[in-house]
Amino acid sequence: MAPMEKELEHLGKYLSDLGSENAKDYLVFPLFKELSGDKFKKQTDARGADIYVKGQLLVELKSGYANWPRGFCQALHYAKKGLHFAP
Repeated sequence: MAPMEKELEHLGKYLSDLGSENAKDYLVFPLFKELSGDKFKKQTDARGADIYVKGQLLVELKSGYANWPRGFCQALHYAKKGLHFAP
């Protein structure tokens, strides 16, 4: 299996699964862990963000397209919690 092939396959499963974000978020974490190594933080360790890589990336997962405005606002709010990411 090619590097990250399994992680990308899991990301595809996350995107196609109609379940709630909490029921399937475990499918996304391995890819970001592989890409960012020790810098990767999730949920409680990321002050509530689903995925955080200091100074580089903040991810707020949502279950459906209609929830993107809420996720966007949540991601912006994380700056007040001390999480910063590149524009």
